Amino acid sequence: MIDYTCPHCNQELHIKEKHAGKSGRCNKCGGSIVVPTTPSAEYSANVPINAPPILIRRNNRSD
Repeated sequence: MIDYTCPHCNQELHIKEKHAGKSGRCNKCGGSIVVPTTPSAEYSANVPINAPPILIRRNNRSD
């Protein structure tokens, strides 16, 4: 089974491995999803796999 969280409604889905790499719809919200190809993958359809890391800068100054 592939554990997957819907990026639209955060519903936890448990999908048979035969559906890996295929597109479908979330059972809860009906949002479009693509099933990841690896079991237990935390995957977000909103972020490309080759996306650069997001850097967060904190301002340590107190004004």
